[in-house]
Amino acid sequence: MRKSETFGVATLEAILSGLPVIITNAGGLPEVVGENSQFSKIVQHTSRQVMLLLKH
Repeated sequence: MRKSETFGVATLEAILSGLPVIITNAGGLPEVVGENSQFSKIVQHTSRQVMLLLKH
């Protein structure tokens, strides 16, 4: 990985650190993260589910 390439790096660092991440299906992050796992949740870009997940 090039040092100047930052696409998805923060998300991957969070997952590697054991932190949960919530991403939308817009853009390329779902390809970087892969399918939903114990550390990631992919939701619809326009979903109210995002707000519900963030509140808990």
